[in-house]
Amino acid sequence: MGEELVALWAQMLDTDSITSDTDFFRNGGDSLQILELLTAVEQPWDVDVPVEDSH
Repeated sequence: MGEELVALWAQMLDTDSITSDTDFFRNGGDSLQILELLTAVEQPWDVDVPVEDSH
């Protein structure tokens, strides 16, 4: 799951350099993209990530 999550995050930010310290919003992500990312995580792994926990 970790590698797949990094790949999704990198795809959203259009970059190859994602680390555990990468800030989604400081690296070009926006609120619509974070919602897309949450949806992409929730569906295949059957988890619920509340929006208030995503910042």
